[in-house]
Amino acid sequence: MAGVTRLLPAGAPARVAVHNLGEEIGIARLDSRGRRKCARKQGAWPRQLSLGCGSLPKKGWLNIDLGRREDVSLDLRKPLPIPARTFSLVHCEHVLEHFDYPGDGSRLLREIWRVLEPGGELHLGVPDAGAAMRAYASGELSALFGPYWLFPDWAVTPCEQINYQFRQEGEHLFAYDFDTLERHLTESGFTGVRSRGWDAALDAPGRSDDGSYTLYVVAVKGPEPRKAAVEGTPLRQLRRRRWKAGHKERAEPGAPLLGAEDIRRLRAELPPESQPPPWEDVEALQSWLVRLAIDHPGTYDRLMVRLNLFSESWRQDLRHARGEG
Repeated sequence: MAGVTRLLPAGAPARVAVHNLGEEIGIARLDSRGRRKCARKQGAWPRQLSLGCGSLPKKGWLNIDLGRREDVSLDLRKPLPIPARTFSLVHCEHVLEHFDYPGDGSRLLREIWRVLEPGGELHLGVPDAGAAMRAYASGELSALFGPYWLFPDWAVTPCEQINYQFRQEGEHLFAYDFDTLERHLTESGFTGVRSRGWDAALDAPGRSDDGSYTLYVVAVKGPEPRKAAVEGTPLRQLRRRRWKAGHKERAEPGAPLLGAEDIRRLRAELPPESQPPPWEDVEALQSWLVRLAIDHPGTYDRLMVRLNLFSESWRQDLRHARGEG
């Protein structure tokens, strides 16, 4: 692959594509090796997980990355081959910004939520876009970045330096402030999101003097959803209401849960990642309703209200399933 790359002009789209393909092949090989290692795991897992440990693996932890010093090499864009509720603490420093938002970044946070035990903590650090924008507006970028930052020659003006800090030559795919990160974490099932300072026991030693450049937060895994309540109640109500309304052919077991018109309106309203399956597929539609109720409660609530299916008893069941009391 490197030989092919050298034959192409520097900066040519084809050369970039071949280079990216080579990187993906290398990542796939490392990931496959790491998954085989996890499958052979014997005995108990460590209680703490470090995601993206880089050159600073933590002793006694499970360290995951795609380098040379980690315990297991894994592609974090894929589900973790680790049992649910395994860890009491997950540490992830300057990693999340390398994943697109809300796609791979959201999936990674949901995986972290899955492998944490109830009440377990996620300690997360990302570049603080809010601090950078405030420093830009006040003319204090130099104080924010500090003397250790080495910008490329082209990054001279404050705006150029902001662009470099946000993009990192294409390595960074999203910039977070506290409000955005809190929303992202809450939607992934975390509660009690709060900011904290640099922690000598957890965070990289080199970041102790980086001023306000890094936004550190702590989030707690929320309660487990009660799937039985989520899966059963709305579907029973849907069939019962249709029976009372005289739509007996659509109230029988195995009948479509939503009609073609319902699906058409939903597809016009929902974002691409939440689109419903074909209305004839009863089993897929049931699973979709369950995931919609848990992952997108606002959209689910509006759907139930529009279909006149949102009784107070189901509202109480759903609040309990989401851990809202």
